[in-house]
Amino acid sequence: MIYSSLIGPLDSIRIPAQSEKTTAEAELAIIIGKFCKRVSESEVPDVVVGFTTSLDITTTDIHQKIRDS
Repeated sequence: MIYSSLIGPLDSIRIPAQSEKTTAEAELAIIIGKFCKRVSESEVPDVVVGFTTSLDITTTDIHQKIRDS
C-alpha cells in the first residue's frame, strides 16, 4: 500500500521523525476538470483544465519498507 497526502500552499510539510531519508522532486501536475476514463488524444482538451507545479516529497526509507512488506 502506498500512502499519499495533499496539503495546501501555506500548510507545513510534516516529515515523520522515524524517516532518515527524504527526497523531493518538482513535478508538472495536470488538472483534470471532470471524471474521465480512456481519454483519446483528441479528447484531452475537453478534460484538462490547467497545469501547475507540485512538490513530490517521499520518505524513501519508509516507502521502501512498505514496498518490501
